[in-house]
Amino acid sequence: MGEQRDGEEIAGYRIIRSLGAGGMGDVYLVQHPRLPRRDALKLLDRSVSRDSDFRARFERESDVLASLSHPNIVTLYDRGEHDGRLWLTMELVDGSDAAHLLRERGPLPADLAFDVLAGAAAGLDAAWEDQRITHRDVKPANILVGFRPDGSCKTVKVADFGIAKAASEATSLTSTGMTVGTLAYIAPEALDGQPVDNRADVYSLGCTAFQLLTGSTPYTSASTASLITAHLHHPVPRISERNPRLAAALDAVFEKALAKRPGDRYSSCGEFVQALRASGVSSVPAPATAPAASPEDTPTLVRAPETLAGPLAASAGGATSGAEDTWTAVPAPGAWSPAPPLWDPTPAEPTTAPAAPQSRPALTRRKLIIGGVVVAVAAAGGIGVLAAANGGHDSRPANVIATIPVGKYPTRIAITPNGAMAYVLNGVDGEGSVSVIDTATNKVTATIATERNGSDLAMTPDGGTVYVADASPGKVAAISTATNAVMATVPVMGYAGLTGIAVSPNGKTAYVINAASGIAAIDTTTNKVISAISGAELVQSTRLAVTPDGRTVYALTASGSSNSVVVVDLTSNRITTSFPFGTSPSASDMAITPDGRNAYVPTGDGTVSVVSTTTNKISATISVPSGDRVAITPSGATAYVTNRADKTISVIDTAANKVIATIPTGREPQDMALFPNSTTAYVTNARDNTVSAIALT
Repeated sequence: MGEQRDGEEIAGYRIIRSLGAGGMGDVYLVQHPRLPRRDALKLLDRSVSRDSDFRARFERESDVLASLSHPNIVTLYDRGEHDGRLWLTMELVDGSDAAHLLRERGPLPADLAFDVLAGAAAGLDAAWEDQRITHRDVKPANILVGFRPDGSCKTVKVADFGIAKAASEATSLTSTGMTVGTLAYIAPEALDGQPVDNRADVYSLGCTAFQLLTGSTPYTSASTASLITAHLHHPVPRISERNPRLAAALDAVFEKALAKRPGDRYSSCGEFVQALRASGVSSVPAPATAPAASPEDTPTLVRAPETLAGPLAASAGGATSGAEDTWTAVPAPGAWSPAPPLWDPTPAEPTTAPAAPQSRPALTRRKLIIGGVVVAVAAAGGIGVLAAANGGHDSRPANVIATIPVGKYPTRIAITPNGAMAYVLNGVDGEGSVSVIDTATNKVTATIATERNGSDLAMTPDGGTVYVADASPGKVAAISTATNAVMATVPVMGYAGLTGIAVSPNGKTAYVINAASGIAAIDTTTNKVISAISGAELVQSTRLAVTPDGRTVYALTASGSSNSVVVVDLTSNRITTSFPFGTSPSASDMAITPDGRNAYVPTGDGTVSVVSTTTNKISATISVPSGDRVAITPSGATAYVTNRADKTISVIDTAANKVIATIPTGREPQDMALFPNSTTAYVTNARDNTVSAIALT
C-alpha cells in the first residue's frame, strides 16, 4: 500500500492525488485514460488480491454491482488487476458524507435530514428491486451529499455496497468471504444469523435517521456485548425524548422502522421516509449539542457468511444461520466522541409491559472478537450468556465480559442509578477501603480508605452517598460520590460488630444492624443516629432490608441451628414477629421485590427461601447449588443468586419461583449488583481480589 505516486499510472489511469488509505488498500483520484473525466480508483492490497477465492467473489459480484445504475447510487465503472493488485474505479462525487455533516453541524434540521434520507432510500430500494441486493452497511458515512450554492441539497448517493469494508476485513482476518455491518446500525436478524433482505437496510436507515435528527444512534454503549443486546432486545428509544424539539408523532415511525422482527417494519426504505414526512415534522432547529460522534468511531462487525454473500455486496438470502459464524468488532480511530456508559439507558425489563411486545427466536451460536478477545454468544430459553476466550485458550466463562482488579477481599458492591460508577467494599483484617470503578472503562479510578473492617455497604437511591458499616470499631462512614471522599463518620452508640446496613427508599434514613444489640437509624441529612430498636430477637443479626414503602425492616439472624427473619414495624419501631427458616445458621443476604410482596433469602444451605411479606411466612423454597447473595431486577421478574460452591449464578423466575438458567462465573462469586438495564452485573470475587463484569442476557 502507498506505493503509487502522483503522476504514475494504474491500468492507464493517471494518479492525480491520493484520497486516502485503509486496511484494504489505497484510494486515488485518477484521470480516465480516454474520457475527460476523473474517477475514484481503489487499489486493493496484494494479500487480498492473491487469494483465489476472494478474486472469484470480487469478479463475480463486481459484475452484479456494475449493473446498478441509479442516480442515488455511486456507479461502479470498471475493474481489473495491476501489478498483482485488484482495482476498481467508481464515480467521483463532489460533496461530503453525512457523517461529516454531523461532525460539523451536529443534528440536522428535519427537512434537510429528510432530503438526505429520501435520496438514500431511493438508491437502496432500487438496488433491492432491480438486483435483490442489500447494502448491509447503511450509515451516515456511506451516504454522500452534495449541495447547491444556496445550501440546498443537490445530490445524494449511497456508496460502498460492501466493497471496501468487506475487502478490508477479509484482509485483517486473512480469510475470505466477509460481510460487514457497523454495530451501531446493524439489524437484529443480521446479528442473529438469520436470512437478511431489504428490511435490514430499513432498520439501518432507521438508525441513521435517528442519528441525523438527534446526533446519536438509538443504542449507545462502550460494550460491544451491550450494543448487541440492545439491538436484539431493548425497546426502541423515543426520539422525541432524545431530541425534545422533535414532535412525538415521530416516535411511532421509529418504533416501526426499528422493530425487532423484520415483518413488523416498513416494507421498503421509501415507505419509511414517506412516514417520516407524513408525521408533519418539517424544519426543526437542531438542539444545542456537542458534535455527533463519527460513525467510524463505532465498532464494525465482520461475519464469515455461509453462502455466496461475498466481499462486494450481499444478495437476497445471502446470510444464513450457521454453527460457526464469526463476527469481528473492529473499533476505529476517531473524532470527538463522549464516553458512553456500559449500559444502555433504555430499561431491558420495563415495569409495565410494552404495548406490542416482540419476541425474538432463540439466538444461534456465534462468535465475536472484541479487541482480540473471542467472545462466543449463545442463548437458550431466553437466557443468553457470553463466552470469552483469548484466542480460544482462556478459561474465562462465556458471560464474563471483563475482570477488574480491586482492593483486598472485595465483598459488597453497589452501582449508581445512572450506571456510571460502581463502589466496591474491600475488607481485610486491619485494613479497609472502597474501590471506585468507572463502568465505561472497567477500571478503578479511585480508592477510598475506610475504618478497619468494613462489613456492609449501601447507597442512597439518588446515588449521592455510599454508607459503609464497619464491624469494628462500630462506625458508619458516609462517602460522597461527588468527591469520592468520606464526608462524615457516624459512631453508632459505641456499638462494635456492625454487620449490615440498608437505606430507606426515600433516602432519608440509613438503618445499621449490630450483631449484639439491635438496629440504629441514621438521619442521612445530618448523619447522626436518631433512634434505636432493640430486642432479644435481633441478637446475631447479619443483614437487613427495607420494604419499598419504607414501613418495615426485615432483619436476618443466624444463631443456634437455623436462621430467622425478624420483622420490625418502622412506624412504631417495634418487633412484630420472627420465624425460623433454613437448616443451618449461614444465611447472609436478603432482597425484597420492587412490589414489596416477597423477600428472597439465600440460606447458604442450598436453598433460597421466599418470604411473603403479607403473611410473613415462607411461601416457596428454591433449590440452588449453595445460595450466598441475591439481587432482583427493577421489574421484579428475575432474581439472581450467587453460588460460591460451584462458581455460578442461579437465574430465578420470580413468577414461577424456579431456576430457569445457570450462569458460570469462573470464580467464587460473592456479592453482585445489577446495572440499571438488568443485562449486565458486577460480581465481587473475594478469593482473587477482582470484580467480574457479567452479561446476564
